Amino acid sequence: MRHGEALDGEKTVQIVHRVASVLRAFGNRGLLGITELANATGLPKSTTHRLVTALVNEGLLVQDEDNHKYALSLRVTELGASILSS
Repeated sequence: MRHGEALDGEKTVQIVHRVASVLRAFGNRGLLGITELANATGLPKSTTHRLVTALVNEGLLVQDEDNHKYALSLRVTELGASILSS
């Protein structure tokens, strides 16, 4: 998809499901690499990498500088806490 093109509704829903599956894959796990996330979600590694990059850019995942694996960010914790407090 080129920048500025609109997504149709079905494609948008598919993307949301894929992003949710990546976030859920972390569960109680700490750090996960692209291959581990792809295996956990059943998504191709290239798709997983694109989604993870977007989630890092949005501040929802962070990458460990030493091993290059990913973890949920504090922003996700803040979102969860705001839901619990409301």
